[in-house]
Amino acid sequence: MTAKTYCSVGNNVCNRNYYCPASGVLHETCQKCSRDIQIGQGCNCLPKQSYKNCIACSGYLCSECLPGFYTDLISCEKCKAGCKECTSERSCTACEDGYIFNSARKICTPKCFTNTDCMDRKGKYCNLITNQCESCGPFCQWCISPSFCYSCISDQYTLTISGICEMGCLNLQNGEYCKEGKAEPCFEGCTSACKCGEQKNCATCSLAGYCTSCLPHYQQDMFGACTQCSYGYEMLDNFCIPSYLTHWNSGTCSRVDYTCKAGFYCPATSNHLVQCLPCREDMKFGDSCYCLDNVPTQNCIECANGNCTRIMIEQADTSPHTKRCLLGCSQCNADQRCLKCDDTHVLDYSNHTCSFCDENQFIITTSGLCTPKCENLPVGYYCKNGKPELCTEDSTSMCSCGVAKNCALCNPDNNTCKQCLNAIHMDYTGICVKPADWELEKQQAGEESADEHSAGTFEVGAYLGVIAAVLALISCVCITAYIVVKKARKSPGVVAISIY
Repeated sequence: MTAKTYCSVGNNVCNRNYYCPASGVLHETCQKCSRDIQIGQGCNCLPKQSYKNCIACSGYLCSECLPGFYTDLISCEKCKAGCKECTSERSCTACEDGYIFNSARKICTPKCFTNTDCMDRKGKYCNLITNQCESCGPFCQWCISPSFCYSCISDQYTLTISGICEMGCLNLQNGEYCKEGKAEPCFEGCTSACKCGEQKNCATCSLAGYCTSCLPHYQQDMFGACTQCSYGYEMLDNFCIPSYLTHWNSGTCSRVDYTCKAGFYCPATSNHLVQCLPCREDMKFGDSCYCLDNVPTQNCIECANGNCTRIMIEQADTSPHTKRCLLGCSQCNADQRCLKCDDTHVLDYSNHTCSFCDENQFIITTSGLCTPKCENLPVGYYCKNGKPELCTEDSTSMCSCGVAKNCALCNPDNNTCKQCLNAIHMDYTGICVKPADWELEKQQAGEESADEHSAGTFEVGAYLGVIAAVLALISCVCITAYIVVKKARKSPGVVAISIY
């Protein structure tokens, strides 16, 4: 039997194919190399010499490294950023979260969610279907789609109001604009900016070098400069872009326009339209994720199946954490997962959220499901999946029994309950009441009984009090008379008085 070998961080005396699990000055037993090795530790491929982050040796060389590292035989090197597993510096086999695997090139590229994520790569925009930065059109430096550019690669090109970079013109004069490489006189319908001194986005120009009108989709500000966009357009790098191009899958919004797509939130701080951004946990309090297209929520940071599953809680640094349930939820756990909904909502057990059940269009079954409502339900029938069914003892929704509620079956008069729905009680008057109402009724009945008992006790006490008072009065009179007579007998010259 081989004797155990002990090691420490500064004293790795383990044999080949063993590693030192110590993390401090304390000594640990050398362990056989395995996948239990932690980052920073390593298998000894040579006696008393470890290869950091190596988990297996072949002879005196490292043959396998921890995930996220690759072996060059004498050491384990870290994979490139975004690469979860790799076989060499240039060959990735799996990506970390937030990256997309390019199987042809064996690399991991970061996902993009807005065009801002591609700003470090000129000539790229974010394709929100593939979540990858892809190339803009010809001669374009910045774009929002492959067909709409808002900045060309150099002054040799002219940007049209359609977002296309065309061949530019040299030495334009005031009152001229460039069309397909040729100077033309400006007019109100020109397709690129009119040369007008230092002014931008002009369609026509005065002799003094000021805008007299703006390009289509632009508006003059209070100083006459064309710095504002018409409705339906957004300003980006001094260029007005159609809103539908910037929100083709995310939407645009303002403080008064709620038009974000599901999975995005509105970062607007004014009434000007801005692009909706992807939901994330670090949104500021007041921002809120849209769980359905064009339907705003309140302080939501996570959605599932069209419902908010987690909300943001405003909390001062010194205040204790307080639980707040989601909309429609009357009872939830610490993770905001709903356990019980209020009367107007139905619990979705798959994601523990509450869905609104509109009583004008739906009914809630005995199992808590929100199902279509039946119009003009006949007496003696209940509604099942939007269709009338004859009432039975197992009716899954309220049987139509005139004015009576919560019935499973009707009495022959069709106006009272013969039997209540499942989990609903019939009180002593023959009315079917829900458990919460039943408890309230019993409580009220108990209070009335207590009041009657209290009143009866008071009445008996009052009679006894009167009798006691009368007896006390008689006793006082008798004692007083006795004392008077006794004194009279002892006094001289006073005739004794007999009392009969």
